[in-house]
Formats: sequence, C-alpha cells, structure tokens
Amino acid sequence: MKRIGNVGKKWLLTRDKWLEQNKAPYYFCYYCDKMMTRTELTLDHKKSRSRYPELRFKLSNLVPSCYPCNQEKGSLDSEEFLRLKRGLKDG
Repeated sequence: MKRIGNVGKKWLLTRDKWLEQNKAPYYFCYYCDKMMTRTELTLDHKKSRSRYPELRFKLSNLVPSCYPCNQEKGSLDSEEFLRLKRGLKDG
C-alpha cells in the first residue's frame, strides 16, 4: 500500500469534506463549464497554494475543475487564469 504523508491525509480529508458539503449529481468546471461527475472532477485552489499556503485546506478556496483546466492553470490564481483564457479566446 502506498504511504501518504500528513499533508496528503489532510488533503484527502479536506476533499472529502468539500464533496460532502457540495453533493450534486454533476459538477461544472469553474473555468470552462464542462460537466463532470464526482469521479471526474478535480478540486482546484482559487488562490494559489504556492502564494497562499495558509489557504491550502480552506474549503472556500476550492472550486471544481476538469483535469485539463487544472493542469493548464498550474500555479496561477483563478483570476489570472481566467483572464488568460479569455485573452486566448478573444485573440
């Protein structure tokens, strides 16, 4: 069995708590509006973990995201990423 450190355990508990508080048959990506099931979604941090480590486990800092958007966003804040996505669509 793969070992998970304290941060990993705390993240899994935080994720479970978010999912419990946000029960829905479907979720929509915060960035592209793709419809996802509970097993497809990833949770993303609106405020970057690297810039705001104190918000890492705050439920209010989490949004549902599809995997491609989560990967593309990287360590940007949500506002930065949304501006970038809009700019790419407009340009």
